[in-house]
Parts: sequence; structure tokens; C-alpha cells
Amino acid sequence: MRDSFIFYRSFYEAFKELPIDVQGEVFTAICEYSLNGITTENLKPIARGMFTLIKPQLDANIQRYKNGAKGGRPKYEKNQTVTKTEPNENKNVNVNLNENIELIYTSYPTRCVVGGRSTGKSAKNKDKIKTLLKTITSEKLIDTIKWYVDDCKKTNTYMMNFSTFLNNIPDVPEEYKHIESTTKPKTNELQ
Repeated sequence: MRDSFIFYRSFYEAFKELPIDVQGEVFTAICEYSLNGITTENLKPIARGMFTLIKPQLDANIQRYKNGAKGGRPKYEKNQTVTKTEPNENKNVNVNLNENIELIYTSYPTRCVVGGRSTGKSAKNKDKIKTLLKTITSEKLIDTIKWYVDDCKKTNTYMMNFSTFLNNIPDVPEEYKHIESTTKPKTNELQ
């Protein structure tokens, strides 16, 4: 049992043009349901239809009332412990990361080693490289590029567009993996 409920203007607008006796039935049904939780039986068809349209909003308001009666968020404790501050050891990872991205970007030729057509390098490739460095080391990526360029020269095959290469990085054959990278990128990868 509640002491009050919300009566919306839309309720009034919906049934103000109805005959007075039907208005009274709808209003009584709303009050009985909202205040006492009793569904009024034997309503006239128009009053039953109006109440059926209004009932979901009344149910939502009743649920909100019940949830509010449970209480809100717990209050903050006044005796909070002081957070221990630690020295900020800010390693400048971005400098090394940017250098590694540039190193990888420049290791892929701008022109195809066979035929000389453009490999379509663009600044968007650097974003893709940055994403790849989350899962692959820059050394491995550079080694893969070197192997791919060498393989294209040996087999006289046109090179992939750089974006295509980055989206479909080929597997380096085992016999090529033992060759150590001649260009050592900076040690801090993307963390």
C-alpha cells in the first residue's frame, strides 16, 4: 500500500474527451491499482482499454518505488585509507614505438622489386603496424618483410600492396628463420 503515485498529463489527455462516467471509472481504476495494488474488474470496454494502455507505466512506477525503498548506493566510509603514492617511472615507450613503426614502414619498398609499380604505402599503414606490434615483435615483422622482398626477387613475382601484406602477413619458411635480423629495432615494444 502506497500513499502517493505519479499521475501523468498524458493520462489526463488520453481520457479527458471520454464521457464523465467512463473518466471516473478509468481514474478509479488507476488509483486502486497504484495505491492499493488492486485491479478493478468489470470496467466498461472503453475504460478497460484505456486502463490497459496506462497499466504498463503504472507497473514501471511501482517497480521504481520498490527499488527506491531498498535504498541507494552505500555511503562512502569516512575512514578511508590514504592511497600510497609510488614514484612515476615513466618509460618513454612511444619514442621507441614510433621509431620501430618507422623502421618497419621504411623496410617495405615503395616500388615493387619486379616491374617497379607502386606498393601503395600510406600513413594508414603505420596505424596497422602499431596494431600488429601488439601481437608480433618488430624484429619478426622486419625479418618477414626482408624474406618477402627477397622471395619476390628470386621468383620474379610482383609484390603485394603494403596494406594487403600487413593484413595477410606470410609465414616465413623455417630455412630463412635462422638468419638474424641485421637491423635491430629498439627493445621496448608496444605494451
